Amino acid sequence: MKKLFIVLTIAILILSACGTGNSEGSQGMNDRLSTGSGGNGVQEGNDSNNNDSNHNDDKKDEDTLENEGDSSEEMTSELVPNLENEVLFQYVVFNDSQDTITMSFSSGQRFDYSVETTAGEQLFLYSSVAVFMQMEGEEVIHPGEQLDYDIDLNELDLESGDYVLTAWMTPKEGEVFETSFPFTVE
Repeated sequence: MKKLFIVLTIAILILSACGTGNSEGSQGMNDRLSTGSGGNGVQEGNDSNNNDSNHNDDKKDEDTLENEGDSSEEMTSELVPNLENEVLFQYVVFNDSQDTITMSFSSGQRFDYSVETTAGEQLFLYSSVAVFMQMEGEEVIHPGEQLDYDIDLNELDLESGDYVLTAWMTPKEGEVFETSFPFTVE
């Protein structure tokens, strides 16, 4: 009887720990801030999602991106605003190269983003309120494909004003494909 009690107690503790991310507070935001392709975030790309001007060479480390050649310079990223809602965006990382790119991650987190005032005051950092599975993983981006991540800032209740949204990938090491987009809330 005592062994049964101990086993049940341990099982309840394990199950309750696994379920803490499913509370309305944290899971509700994770549901709204999921990958745009319904899971792995990989989609076939098109030329409208290619923007070399947002490429950030300052954060480059060629050891993380596994590919057949040095094509990390041919990966681009951009933030695409939703034309119907001023606080909805899509963060897109596009593989312009002829090589398959593999990005390794130390957790379930694939990207992060922040919202700042135009004066540089950080108002929000996604990773500070989100919960991620602690399991290594990777994203494979074939030539012409892209990773898409939806960003919904509705819950931030931003006051009218000018802001800057910055998004970046969170690989173990290497380039993070950071890009920023100024926006106005009216």
